[in-house]
Amino acid sequence: MGRRALAAIAVLLCAGSQAWAEPPHASYMFPAGGQRGTKVVARVGGHFLHERCQFEMLGPGVTAPVEIRRTETIWFEGPLIKIPASQAAEDYPQDYAAEITIAADSPPGQRWWRCWNAQGVTQPLPFVVGELPEVVEKEIDGEPIPAIVTLPVTINGRIFPREDSDVWTFEARSGQTLSCAVVARDLGSPLVAKLAVYDPEGKPVAESTGGAAAEAQLRFVAATAGRYSVYISDVAAGGLQNYVYRLTVTDATVVLAAANSAAVFNEAEPNETLAGAKAAIAPGVLGGRIQSPGDIDCWLVELKKGEPVAIESRSLQPTSPLAILLTVRDEKSQQLAELDGSTVASGNPVLNFKPPADGKYVLEIRERFARRGGPQFAYEVAIGPPPADFRLLAPDSVAVDIGTDKKIDVQIERTGDWKSSLTIHVEGLPAGVTCDDATAPPNANKATLTFKCAKDTPVVSASLRITGRAQIGGQQVEHAAVLGGQKKDLLVAQGEALPTRLATTLPTPFKFSGQFSQVFGSRGGILRKHYVIDRGGFAGPLEVRLADRQGRHLQGVTGSVVQVPAEATEFDYPLQLPPWMDLGRTSRTNLMLTGEVNDAAGTAHKVCFTTKEQNEQLIAIVTASSLRLGLSRNAVAIQPSSEVEIPVAIKRDATVTSPITLELVVPRHMQGISARAVTAPAGTDTATLKIKIGEAPGPLNMPLVIRATAERQGETIIGEEPIELIRLP
Repeated sequence: MGRRALAAIAVLLCAGSQAWAEPPHASYMFPAGGQRGTKVVARVGGHFLHERCQFEMLGPGVTAPVEIRRTETIWFEGPLIKIPASQAAEDYPQDYAAEITIAADSPPGQRWWRCWNAQGVTQPLPFVVGELPEVVEKEIDGEPIPAIVTLPVTINGRIFPREDSDVWTFEARSGQTLSCAVVARDLGSPLVAKLAVYDPEGKPVAESTGGAAAEAQLRFVAATAGRYSVYISDVAAGGLQNYVYRLTVTDATVVLAAANSAAVFNEAEPNETLAGAKAAIAPGVLGGRIQSPGDIDCWLVELKKGEPVAIESRSLQPTSPLAILLTVRDEKSQQLAELDGSTVASGNPVLNFKPPADGKYVLEIRERFARRGGPQFAYEVAIGPPPADFRLLAPDSVAVDIGTDKKIDVQIERTGDWKSSLTIHVEGLPAGVTCDDATAPPNANKATLTFKCAKDTPVVSASLRITGRAQIGGQQVEHAAVLGGQKKDLLVAQGEALPTRLATTLPTPFKFSGQFSQVFGSRGGILRKHYVIDRGGFAGPLEVRLADRQGRHLQGVTGSVVQVPAEATEFDYPLQLPPWMDLGRTSRTNLMLTGEVNDAAGTAHKVCFTTKEQNEQLIAIVTASSLRLGLSRNAVAIQPSSEVEIPVAIKRDATVTSPITLELVVPRHMQGISARAVTAPAGTDTATLKIKIGEAPGPLNMPLVIRATAERQGETIIGEEPIELIRLP
């Protein structure tokens, strides 16, 4: 073994139990889907993924890069947040670029993606393969600008920043029936959408609000021909990078497949509600069809407490294109269980349900994609005692620190009267990692697997196949585990269980500490704090930056990347406070320390440490700025191909004695507006900024900013004042 490998192992041994590493976390993909036969240029948002990380897309008909790299993160600050809301924790994910290729014959529905690095594996998040043409929001800051789309369409957008709303417009014919349906929650998005449709005269037509039980969706009839608008926002006026959505707007009569079913149907319309639900008994078979987009069929079944039933959707393909969604509710409409048939690529979807009490239960049957429906969307659902069998639910990932053991529980779901023991086995382990079979005794509902990673194992990752083997009815039965993960859905691709991802991981040997301090910090000024590094045997260079996850909203606080030389055990970090912070608020900022650690193979991997402890936070009570600007007016009328002069009054206290540079900050999406920076000599209190207006300035949907930069006691101080440009007719 070479010296580099021995040195790497020595670092790991010095680290001992110091597991300060931040595991990677996935937050979103935007856009969160695409049409079959297209390529999707997406942004993956995540925390603690460093400059690059490994990436995979699971499921048929999609391909993706094996590695993604950090790109420029899109960030909109949004409105000022007041106390107490500003005291809430906030995530600041970084953007990574990924291009997803969707085959023309890729089956519609969800796929799953995840990332991993030397500190762990992210949870799987969905990506949707759609059938309709798709558009992606061109995100800009400021007031929303309506965007025109052509129906039918699936729109990919996100509500960002807070209090944002998106406006989509489309042409409709008089008498045309249209539907709008949102998918957000199923993408892992926190968005609870509110939809509102307005006619060509701006009058409200329809509205829908999502909630815990269902996403926002609506149907309406266009009373007149013309351009209609649909607004989408968050019901709580929230919004952030991960508030992604897919909004499908289409003619409600569109049917995406055509075939006649030869099945026998025994439903009786109307049956959309509990009052109209048709009674059935178990065991039995329910037959019907989703007559039109948005149709719901309700069945009323009496069940006994504790007596499990299997609700199986028997496939009618190719005669029926139905992607079934089964929901079980009690008589008070409380949702108790749900099965999304679109997540099962082969076989019949089965929902195993154990009634919590004697009584009648409502089984709702609908099409998973609200825009679809028609005479050919037939179903046949069998309900009865489940057969003797079992299912295994395994974690979606296993992260094992090198040189340690890791235990995970595999959950066992037993059906029917089967109570015997079973053996759980793991396939696909990389060199250096072992895991003995685990035996679950009769009636056990879980078994524990112990993964052992040797000390000289490098950072590696592998897809695992976890299986259970048992005797049922005198025959040997084997089932692969499916992922329990973040969702209750059965995650299956191409008839196989999605694999558990194993990663061997490096503990972070170093950390930093500081003394508690709470100081007054002026708007636009620099807040600086001193820290001490405990290297834990690590000698290499380090870098310090703002942490990807914060204990409070940053509200415009920024900070550069500070390089710490090899062997150094101290550093200072300068934090820039924005000039518009809320006076009197307590600002708390967390830092992240990152370095490269070699594994046993001599390969360098980035690891990091962060903490939310108060001693390590940069804490400031915000006070008034030492440098302020004054404008005679904050709104100026402009005309194309012209120039306007803006007199600026400079207000500074005695600590600001340097010359002051004035510049115009133009939002990135605005065109045809510019100004040369000017310098006001020390001691002067006025300056004039000349703004040049091009032939087609705009869009003027938000104020611009006049920024002053000076030095105070050797550090930068900033003052700002907004100015709105109003275009004359």
